[in-house]
Amino acid sequence: MSKFTTTALIAAATAATLGAAMPAAAQTPGRANAIRSEIQQLQNRVNRNDWRGRISEREARALRSDVQRLSYNFRAYNRNGLNNWEMRTLQQQINSVRARLQMERRDGDNRRW
Repeated sequence: MSKFTTTALIAAATAATLGAAMPAAAQTPGRANAIRSEIQQLQNRVNRNDWRGRISEREARALRSDVQRLSYNFRAYNRNGLNNWEMRTLQQQINSVRARLQMERRDGDNRRW
């Protein structure tokens, strides 16, 4: 083996080892940005529906509290990068708040206070 081939093999092995040692979140930082964006969009939807009078103040306050808790969880999980379990948990929480907002919009109780 030539000296160049040996050096190339060592460099490739080192790169593979370092790549495997990195957490999944560090390899794909876009996942955290996508979750952050979804949380912000959800906050905007709650505010917009409240402003338009489609949900009551009480419903909006509860939904804002849920989004706030979701945002807190995201910050806590994202300190060391998001692993797959944390991603699934956050996505389930986002889907839960979305479903609740949709339900509150369509509940037909005509309570707008």
